Amino acid sequence: MSVELEQDQSLPTEGETKRRPYYAKSYEEERKFIIEHAELCRTTMAFHECRDLERVWQESACPEARADKEVALAVVSANGNLLEYCSQELQDDLEVVTAAVMPHLYVIQHLGENMRGNKELMLKAVQKCGFVLQWATEELRNDREVVMEAVKEDPKSLEYASEDLQHDPELLEIVANTPIYACEADKPKYRQS
Repeated sequence: MSVELEQDQSLPTEGETKRRPYYAKSYEEERKFIIEHAELCRTTMAFHECRDLERVWQESACPEARADKEVALAVVSANGNLLEYCSQELQDDLEVVTAAVMPHLYVIQHLGENMRGNKELMLKAVQKCGFVLQWATEELRNDREVVMEAVKEDPKSLEYASEDLQHDPELLEIVANTPIYACEADKPKYRQS
């Protein structure tokens, strides 16, 4: 059952101040509306609910909602791009970032260096898609464990590893023995030192 929110005609016009697309009479109504739409967007990808969620979260969600971990988790699970509208504290929260990133791996490229350098997060991400190694910090692209997991998932991700690890015999062995490289011409050209 959807919470009905009414458009408040007493709000100032667009020129006077930013108008909220939806007006809740209380924070609890707004919170319920956001969580409900996030769940609908996440489970059904219903166009209107996703559009409404984006509009409310980007344009008019109150600071309390943006700092509410439960609300933020619901929102970023539905649309990882909306992480940037969360409070700074939640943008640095590993649980919230993981919820944004895991279903939407491309979001990693927009994270701050502290999160792109988080080994726990990047290990989870490269195990799902080795390609995201390219967005890891230099330190993690030189971390053998992270690169190993990326290469196991996608041998082509070795090209994003540090120069030293691109010549690692064990990593090269994984690449060489991967069936997608059955044709010699398809194998990446890494020099063995």
